[in-house]
Amino acid sequence: MKLMRQRAGGRRMLAHGPLWLLVELTMTRTYRFAAGQVVLRSPGRYDSRYRTWAPSVPEEVRLSRAEGIPRSTWARRPGWHRQLVRALAVAWVCGMFALPTVATLTGLTAVAATAVRGIVRARVRRRYGPIVAPWWEYAAGKLGHDPQSDPMRWVAFPNRTWTWEPIEPLVSLTAEDSWLSRRADRFAGWLRRFVTPIAEQDWVTKARALGETEGVGQGARMLARLVGWLVRAVEASRAVRVWPHVKVNDLADDEARIQLHYPARYAGHDEDVSAISKIVCPRLPGEWEAHNRKRDLMLEFRHPTRMPGAFTVTRDELRSGNPLNPLIGRDTSGDVTIPLKTKTPHVSLAASTGWGKTTSANVIAAQLLLHGWRGVIVDPKRIGFVGAFRNASPNVEIRTTLEGQIKAIWEIREEMNRRYEFIENYVERTDELGIAPMRENPEDYFEPLFLMEDEKGSLTVAIKSWWKREGGGLKEDGTSIPGKGEPEPLVWMQEILWRGRQAAIHVITLAQQNNLNVFLNSDMRDQYMFRILSGPQTQSSWVMTFQGNKRKKVPSKKGRAVYGIGPEEPRDVQLAAITDAEARLCAEAGIAVSEAANEERAERLAQVVGVPTGAVSPRPLWVDGPAEIDSGVPGQAGRGDTPEPSASRPLAMVAQAAGESAGSGVENTDSEINEINVNALNRDSENETEDASDSSNEGSDEAAETDPDLIIGAAAAAAFLEIKEDTFNKRRRRMNGTIPGETLVGRAKAWPKVELMEWNNLYRESEKAETVNA
Repeated sequence: MKLMRQRAGGRRMLAHGPLWLLVELTMTRTYRFAAGQVVLRSPGRYDSRYRTWAPSVPEEVRLSRAEGIPRSTWARRPGWHRQLVRALAVAWVCGMFALPTVATLTGLTAVAATAVRGIVRARVRRRYGPIVAPWWEYAAGKLGHDPQSDPMRWVAFPNRTWTWEPIEPLVSLTAEDSWLSRRADRFAGWLRRFVTPIAEQDWVTKARALGETEGVGQGARMLARLVGWLVRAVEASRAVRVWPHVKVNDLADDEARIQLHYPARYAGHDEDVSAISKIVCPRLPGEWEAHNRKRDLMLEFRHPTRMPGAFTVTRDELRSGNPLNPLIGRDTSGDVTIPLKTKTPHVSLAASTGWGKTTSANVIAAQLLLHGWRGVIVDPKRIGFVGAFRNASPNVEIRTTLEGQIKAIWEIREEMNRRYEFIENYVERTDELGIAPMRENPEDYFEPLFLMEDEKGSLTVAIKSWWKREGGGLKEDGTSIPGKGEPEPLVWMQEILWRGRQAAIHVITLAQQNNLNVFLNSDMRDQYMFRILSGPQTQSSWVMTFQGNKRKKVPSKKGRAVYGIGPEEPRDVQLAAITDAEARLCAEAGIAVSEAANEERAERLAQVVGVPTGAVSPRPLWVDGPAEIDSGVPGQAGRGDTPEPSASRPLAMVAQAAGESAGSGVENTDSEINEINVNALNRDSENETEDASDSSNEGSDEAAETDPDLIIGAAAAAAFLEIKEDTFNKRRRRMNGTIPGETLVGRAKAWPKVELMEWNNLYRESEKAETVNA
């Protein structure tokens, strides 16, 4: 039947004659040409249509040429693509007769643009083709694309980023390291004369001055006016003030992206997206994440921002930070800080041996000291902080003996109670003066203080053992009495954790792994809202630290850790590191900052209390105790409802030493506030001269008779430390001749036992460290 119809049609065409056949063929082919068809014939089964690309060809038909299968990309394009190109070509031919110059320039521009586009596409195909090839057929089949189609039609690599950066063109163009200076230095030097802003150049100022001169002609005034218009036009031009900047992103860079577009008819099923991601992501270089952007009909693969491999800070970098938000590390979003003021007054850091616990603690301590804080470091290991802070600043103390550590905890608790007494008694006074209240801004009135506990688990065990052995004090015959109940130093620690924030006192606790010896109970654990885990951690340590959160694997890389704030989900962080030399520089630089800040705090305290400046010190009790002022003024040692420590042997020594250094001024109870004996704010025991008066010597002798914990003279000190006197003197010279707590008894120097033991321990451990480094 088909053959018969073809023959009938041929007979009708012949019947009309050759002229009719020529007209019909010409009109049909002209229409097809204008309609954008591939060939000047009727479309076949596998040809494209006006709006759509050519359909995919089955495998069994692909090799057959009888079906009229389009072979090139041009032949597979939609009809309107070819229609537009042909229309432009006809218009160009017509333009060659009407406007030959314009048509020639247009044609050359089109050829150049096509050539550049072809070169760019060829480079993209050569660069990214091997990356797309391993997964294109699978992804195309899932998304509804023809697997044999050109993948570059659907896959985009946004590897270039254009930005407009504000610059001064001539300054950048003629800079010494610019490309123009490297290639044509003489020409760049000539242009540097025009670097001055146009409104300030000589010819502009002379033209304006000429126009404002009296007696000049109309031409000079018009010239000055034209120059003014030119200056305003140049300054208002955005092209003069900005410069395009292009950044080429590599696939290995952070936030590199590959975009796979899918047709609108594809619904974007999550199962297909997941299957495609599992195939594509492992076959791309590096780590990638898949995101289905349904609104844009796009499946995007993103190279996430990677964690920094290492993060070392310096003093200059820490100087610009906020001490109430100390830096701890860096993650993919930027710097990670500890919000001491708003969320977490205390910090817990648990790290396995060698995983950066001491290094991170040095970073925290260094920046707090740099900003004028005072710190006490409890170090049972003795060597962890020697290189960074031993003798670096009077604002940081290192305690290595158990008695010294218990004394430090007691002193900080007493200082906290002193500050609370000020806060409680002067609430209305600060409101009357219209200044910041103490309870909300304690750092404006008192020197901020931090207590850093290293090896908290070991410290807790040592305190409990000491308490069971001799915590109850001494019998009449001198034997020890075991303590009963909870060890009091641990109770003091709980008080500091509960109430320290409003007294500008913060605790940083370091441990191998978090357990009951570290947190003691759930109340103490909840005070450490900022918690860090580094290195291999057991399941029990994770549960104790991040209770209620699914366990995350801590990356097995030095410096990498997991941190969380309260109930928030834990996140990865690269902990910051600092060298011992930089940490010492931070501590030294903080001395001047502390002195200046304490002078301002002393003025505020004096204004609130109503006493002369310096009578009440913002520093802790053990540094320069509160002035001997009237007993009606709060904030003195031994006053208020503060619980007294137990009467055990070491704690009695602690209480006695703290009471003596406090200067509570009991004898002045009957004096008026206007008759106070003012202490100098910056008076330190180290600055007192050796040539004391006779009266002071007599007072020192009396103090020595009643203080059995004072070692008088170098010979007695050497015997106490079980070394030779010459060795003791050599060590003092190496340590600049200063031992903490040094005082005078008559004309002889004397030292407290605890301070002497601390000094000797630090010296020996630093000597070991120097030997190992050598």
